[in-house]
Parts: sequence; C-alpha cells; structure tokens
Amino acid sequence: MSDEAGERLGQLRKELVDFTIALFTYSGLAIVPIFFWRSIQEREDAFVLAQLLPFAISTALIVLHLCRDYLDTVLRAILLSGLLVVCSVAGLISRGILGPAFCFMLLAIICLSLILPLRRMLVAATIIILVNIAVVALHLFGFVSISIDPVQAFNAPATWISYIMVPVYASALIIFSFSRFNMALETILKDLQREKANVEHLAHHDPLTGLPNMRIMNIRADQAFAMAKRNQATPALMFVDLDHFKFVNDHFGHEIGDRLLQQVSERISRVLRSGDTVVRNGGDEFLILLTHYTTRESLLFVAHRICAALDETFNIDEVQCEISCSIGIARYPEHGEDLATLIHNADVAMYEIKRSGKNGANIYDFQDQELFPAVVVRV
Repeated sequence: MSDEAGERLGQLRKELVDFTIALFTYSGLAIVPIFFWRSIQEREDAFVLAQLLPFAISTALIVLHLCRDYLDTVLRAILLSGLLVVCSVAGLISRGILGPAFCFMLLAIICLSLILPLRRMLVAATIIILVNIAVVALHLFGFVSISIDPVQAFNAPATWISYIMVPVYASALIIFSFSRFNMALETILKDLQREKANVEHLAHHDPLTGLPNMRIMNIRADQAFAMAKRNQATPALMFVDLDHFKFVNDHFGHEIGDRLLQQVSERISRVLRSGDTVVRNGGDEFLILLTHYTTRESLLFVAHRICAALDETFNIDEVQCEISCSIGIARYPEHGEDLATLIHNADVAMYEIKRSGKNGANIYDFQDQELFPAVVVRV
C-alpha cells in the first residue's frame, strides 16, 4: 500500500470513529431519560447501575466526542468500546438475560472492527465475549445475584420502549456507521482506480502531448517488423525535427513552447492514418512509424502533408508562431532491421535537410557505407 493510500485510509478511520462517537453521544442523550424512566417505574434496587451509570456513560461519551482533536483515533475507539463493554456488563448484572447486554457487546466489537486488523479484532472480540461469560458464570456459581421479575418488568411501558428501542438503536448505529464507511471506501477506491489509470497512462504516454511514448513505439515497431517479414507490411520511420522552435521557446517562454508542442502533435496526428504511430522523442523531436507505405513517393507525400500542416501559423494566446520541420525517412528493412538503426538513419537523413535549408524531407539511401544525394521535398 502506498503512503498516500495509507494516509487516506487513516483519515477514513478517524472520520468513521468521529462519526460513530458522535452518533452514540447525541443518541445517548435521548436514550438515557428512557432508562431513567424505566428504573423509576420498576423501582429497581440497583440504583447506581440503573440510574447513575447511564448518566456517567453519557457524560463520558460527551467528553470523548469533545476530545476528538486531542486523542489518538485508536485510543478513542478503544475507550468507546470499553464504555460499551461496561454497558454490556451492567445490563447483565441489572437485567440478566432480559437486558441489552448482547446488543452492547455487539456494538463494542463493531467499534473495534473500525480500527483494528482482523487478528487483533478477533482477539479483542474474544476478550469482550469472555468478560460477559464471566459475569454469567459468577451468577451461576452464586457470586453475583441477578434477579428480576419478568412479569413486573413487562408490565411497565418504559420497559417495552427500552427493549424495542435498544435493538433498533443498535441496528441503526451499525447501518449508519457501515454505510458511511462503505461510501467513503468506495470513494477512495474510485480515486485509487483513477490514479492507477493515470499512472498507467503516463507510463505509456508523453505527459505533455499525450502521445504514446517509446515503450509503445517499440511494441508497435516489433509488430510492424513481424508483419513485414510475412510480406504483409512495408514499414518506415520518420524523424521529425521542428525548425525555429528554440526561437519560439526563448522569445515567448516555455509555456508557449509547451502549448506549441501540443498543437504540433495534434496536427501531425490528423495527417496520419489510424494504423500509424507518432511519439515525442524528447524536446522538439517526433518519431513516426508508418506501417504500410509501398513506394518512396507515398512516403514523400506523407512528409509533404506534415510539412504543410506545420507550415501554417500557430496562434497561442494571441501569440503567432511560425515554424517548419525537417524530416528524415528510413525504410525497413533496407535502411535497418531494428528500431534503433532506423531511428539513427532517419536522424542522419533529417540532418541533411537541416544543412540544406530546412523545411523538407529526405529519404536515407545507403550503399557501400556512403550517403547518396537525397530526394528533397520543399514546402
């Protein structure tokens, strides 16, 4: 997991714990009077458990909620779970099997599941369950007396309200907490998927122009060469270098220069066929893989169209830029049987255009290690 993802999950846990404690705090303010009303109606002897403890728990929840910016998230979740365990034990002692012990025990376990990994959560859940079992064992062995009259209890309206309300209350808290967790987690997962897609895109594309990078060029070149060996294609490589780009960059700034490169890439892409590939080789250089051009004339025709497209004025933020391009062309397999050789020879052919006046195209011809005079297209 990346550091950023870990931070976002940590923030999600904090927000979830804050939300859960706030739910317990505000809902507890409504539930405490019901428990107090029930204890008065039933005239319980366990006054501390029945009346003072709900107020103490409610006060502790308020303090825990107000200290959200000062206490660690894990510590606050553990303290919340501890308060719920106290409620569970108190429910067992005061109400026995008729009490809300099970609901509070379940809520305590769920609170720990928000912040603890699976193994630690299972250990904590086991401890919480054993604590409640210990109270039952103490009752069975006579160390603790848990006695309640079911007839009297269920004759009181407050008892019915509390017994109905506690499970509903517990269910609502679980639903609200986990629905919020699911929505937040879904948002994080979508963000991570978008980031992953962006990373994958940047791994195979130039970040400035959005054109494929050399990884894609190598893959498509291998495919084109394989098809050529089966007489299904006649690929060629063009090396395009912009003329006067340094002047634009120096006089109008790098931002204009970057915008110019973006527009250049768009114009070149519009000239090419769908099966061709154009990549930015760095700076103001572009490589074009033409997958199926049978004649020298067809290659020069494409080069002519590229030169004509780039010869038109570029308007960028009210700045008019005038550039041209020099193009070197190498054909497979006569000028090279691998991409690196084709790039080198197309580069050599391009520099012949640079030396002879720029703004044209040159096919690299090779015989006895000598460079022939090239065919040049002037725009």
